[in-house]
Amino acid sequence: MIERIDPSGMLVSTKAKCEEVLAIFGQKISEANGNKKRASSNQEGKIHLGFVYSGDKTLKTGIRMMESALHFSSYLEYLVGEKIDWAKWKSPKFHYMVPYDSMLSPKELEVFFGTLQAVYHQMLEKDPAISYLGERPQQLYRPIPLDKTFVNESFFEAAFETQEYAISHSELKLAIKRALASKSSIHTLLNTVVLDTRPMAAIGLSRSSRISRSMADLTRSSTVCGKGGMRSI
Repeated sequence: MIERIDPSGMLVSTKAKCEEVLAIFGQKISEANGNKKRASSNQEGKIHLGFVYSGDKTLKTGIRMMESALHFSSYLEYLVGEKIDWAKWKSPKFHYMVPYDSMLSPKELEVFFGTLQAVYHQMLEKDPAISYLGERPQQLYRPIPLDKTFVNESFFEAAFETQEYAISHSELKLAIKRALASKSSIHTLLNTVVLDTRPMAAIGLSRSSRISRSMADLTRSSTVCGKGGMRSI
């Protein structure tokens, strides 16, 4: 199965989508000269509904991706502290094209899509607050004719239009930048790399405090190197 998006759409990176927002827990350090300067903007940024995992007969991966997608918008709005105009952020809809040598036939894919859609409706009924990028569409996919403008019909036998979207890298970057600027407790160090870290006493935490390893790592002293030379933080 091959994905396509309208060439005018913006494909962005979500792998590093909350790197700065996570700095709410402490210091934000980057060797780049600006926030999200090192994130890829090539073929990334889609908020998956699980369609690409049609080979998973257990449906576990598709369901997990759909659950995450339906909570993504509310979680991100919580992290950045503002209501997002998702219509402004969204790319055109994603289309899936099925080649003749696909591991699954168009009919098998449609059955998988339909099963996922049934799970989607169950999720909507269970939680009225969830949405996919601010919307709750009734139909997540539909078969469509092959678009000869983009597709060589000798290679592909079917196509589907979905309600999946990518989000704008530039809009995400601006929202994170605003969130960082609003937090006086966050200190952003650009053009800086971490050279070394050493454990230090957890501020405000006793030995008996139950904290995760990742949280404990936030209590480490670091040696960093930037334009001003090496120093500890």
